[in-house]
Amino acid sequence: MNCPYCDSPRGYVRIQQVKRLRIYAWDGTFLEDQDEKVFYEGKALRCYNCDEKVTSFVKGLKQPL
Repeated sequence: MNCPYCDSPRGYVRIQQVKRLRIYAWDGTFLEDQDEKVFYEGKALRCYNCDEKVTSFVKGLKQPL
């Protein structure tokens, strides 16, 4: 299989992005009793060569069991 954009056979990378919310007091100290809250989590597959997003292309290649 090759990339649908650049025809590279090198493969793809998985990028995960997580954004967390941390609560601080007005003096700048982290409030230890508060848990970090995840408010965004994203996953994407990108071509190793041209860095184009290929998530839907790769998901279309997977066969159901």
